[in-house]
Amino acid sequence: MLKGKSYIYIYVSDHGEPLGDGQKWNRAELAPVFHQCQWSKVGFFILCSPELEALHPHIAEAVSHLRKNKDMPVAHENIFHTLLGLFGIQTPYYDASLDLSSPAPRPYQGPSCDRNGESLDNLKWE
Repeated sequence: MLKGKSYIYIYVSDHGEPLGDGQKWNRAELAPVFHQCQWSKVGFFILCSPELEALHPHIAEAVSHLRKNKDMPVAHENIFHTLLGLFGIQTPYYDASLDLSSPAPRPYQGPSCDRNGESLDNLKWE
C-alpha cells in the first residue's frame, strides 16, 4: 500500500499488558502495582520510506542517526523530541539529548528490569 510513497511511520504502544505473565492477565488485577517493570516495556519503532529520504537530505541524515541509535534504551520522553528533530521543528522546548534522530542522544537512564521483572539497577518505580 505504501510502496513508492514518501512516508514516516511511527508506532508506539501506550502501555504493556500482562498476558499470562506471573498468572496475571490484565491491568485490573494489578491496579495498585501496574507500573511494575515487567509491564512497562512497550513496542516502539519508526519506518521511513527510501523515497522520503531521497527527497529530503535532513530526513536522510536523521534516519541515519536513528539507525545508529536503534539499540539504545529509550522511553516515552524521547518521542516528542524525536518528532521535532525528524521534521526540523524549531522550538525552545526541543532537547537534542532526547532526540533519537540527533547525532548524540543520551540513553534512557530510569528504572530497568530483566525479562522476569526483577530490577537490574535497584531503582524504584514510583
